[in-house]
Amino acid sequence: MSLLLQTVLISTLMSLCFAAPRFSTKVAAHSKILLLIGTGGLVSLYFADLLPDVLQLGGYSSLAIIIAVWLTYSYFHSSHVHYHEDHDVHESHVHGSPDDHGSPKFLMISMVSHCFSSGMLLYVSHELSSRIAASVFFALIGHKGYEALSVSVLLSQKIKEGRKFLACAVAYSLAFPIGVITTAALAHFLGAGMSPVVIKTTAMVVASVAVGSLAGCMIHDFLLPSIRHVKTRRLEAGWMLVGVALTMFFVVGAPG
Repeated sequence: MSLLLQTVLISTLMSLCFAAPRFSTKVAAHSKILLLIGTGGLVSLYFADLLPDVLQLGGYSSLAIIIAVWLTYSYFHSSHVHYHEDHDVHESHVHGSPDDHGSPKFLMISMVSHCFSSGMLLYVSHELSSRIAASVFFALIGHKGYEALSVSVLLSQKIKEGRKFLACAVAYSLAFPIGVITTAALAHFLGAGMSPVVIKTTAMVVASVAVGSLAGCMIHDFLLPSIRHVKTRRLEAGWMLVGVALTMFFVVGAPG
């Protein structure tokens, strides 16, 4: 499958899944369940497919980058949350009602960055081998739907204004193809004589950054909110296990 077709398929999936909770009443009515299923699928896909592939590509170097990116993400996420908690307390004293929506800016910045690096990863995978390219494509097509749906559900809770939500949808949906196009333009500028070592090192760094940022988003923006969505822990665990089972079936059955 060509790089162009893969990019179009993934970008279209992201756009449709991002729009679904906002414009479909049926999807919105089941958004909490979908978020739990998507989170279970994202977690299983991460540990069963994405992380092993990146570690195989870069070994301890990849692991070090992933941990560094995850720690950085967690630090800034924690600082962001504490800032808004203090801000909400101040608002409650001054105006009498705290802002329970928080700011979606940090989530959007992190997810746009992640999607951009994922686009870079898809392009670089085609420079390595057809097997790696196929593995990366199936991993991306497998988790981008869950990711887009989950991000949309979270943003729908925080952003009520249509224009702001549309702006977030456009930024999120375009970040992936822009990552592919930017990397293609850079590769063209550097020329065809680029060393295979440089290509592999670039792929390792890009993949590690993408997987590290995904770990931060997965834990702070998907997993923890999903756990808080329902009070019955057996029920929430059950829906997350459905996501795990579906994704494991997809990963095991996918070639490459």
